[in-house]
Amino acid sequence: MLDADSEYREFRAEMNKLQSDVNQLRESANIGYDADMDGSHNRVRQRIGRPRSGPGRGRGARAKGPRRAAEPTGDIKLRLALAHQAFELQNYLEAKSIAFEIIRINAETYEAWTLLAGTFQELGDMDNAVMAYVIAAHFRPKIISSWLAAAKFALVETGEHRSKYFASVQFCYAAAIRNDPKNVDAHLGKAYIYLERGNSRLAVSEFKFVLEARPHDIQIIRSLAEAYVDQGEIQNAIDLYKETISHFKSTPEESDLFSWTDADVYSELYASLGQHDLAIRELKSVARWLLGREDENFWDEVTYDDCEWDTDHSRRSRIPAFGLDNYALSSYGGGLPLDLRVKLGLYRLRLGHYDEAMVG
Repeated sequence: MLDADSEYREFRAEMNKLQSDVNQLRESANIGYDADMDGSHNRVRQRIGRPRSGPGRGRGARAKGPRRAAEPTGDIKLRLALAHQAFELQNYLEAKSIAFEIIRINAETYEAWTLLAGTFQELGDMDNAVMAYVIAAHFRPKIISSWLAAAKFALVETGEHRSKYFASVQFCYAAAIRNDPKNVDAHLGKAYIYLERGNSRLAVSEFKFVLEARPHDIQIIRSLAEAYVDQGEIQNAIDLYKETISHFKSTPEESDLFSWTDADVYSELYASLGQHDLAIRELKSVARWLLGREDENFWDEVTYDDCEWDTDHSRRSRIPAFGLDNYALSSYGGGLPLDLRVKLGLYRLRLGHYDEAMVG
């Protein structure tokens, strides 16, 4: 499990690994150690690592914005066109060779690195493909989309081996955030990686940051609740859902974002705390709202059975406040998904209400 210190050590380890990988790539393609490439890579390391001192960069000085990428020279443009043509014709070895030629001329040519990544991918060399995308992002450190593209490639294109590249993905998101601390997409990506890597504490922190920027985003709420559960903070997950339900009830135009799956998760949170009576009450309340009968709050007083969710009116008719013509039959028992009807039965069993558990 990662903490802030180990994350920083991992970040620096990735930086060192990157330099080693660049050297390995050079050797595999017989790329010379020309001053341009060495200087470019050193500049990248300095930009990503500790800020340099110097004119205009001393303590208290404001950092400049992104350095505009130099316009490719004519010979590089020509080689890029030839490389893309070779790639389109599936001549991947030729495309790779041309990409390396471009890198020999100017190692900071972003398009050459991404093209190289594509050729490695087509040749089945995913390690070098991912690494080439990460190197490409280093040459555009202030362009956040480059880091996000590298992370997405490592997560999506590596298939069943994606977990192998989690450290590189987290590195990309961290680098994006270092260059743009308020970038929501980078924080969100980092949150999901934390969750997958088992660091629910840091995942909670990242999801909360994202939720501040995207309030009431149901996908983020679900993920934050999952992180809370992994962290053992069940009550926080319950409170999060309570607030969410309250919001959606007050904004009917958004209420369809809350699903039956959310209702299931919400009730199960109570059940996980052994609060099966509250699980029953909240499940009924949310189901009633989802079926358009929120105003029938008299059902909250019917705690001794679940006749509200019978498939016919026979038992419901005994409830004085119930009106046969108020709502369609389908908004009662027939409207409740079967798996949630089963959940009600299970909760009753856990409370020792065996007869009611067997009804329906």
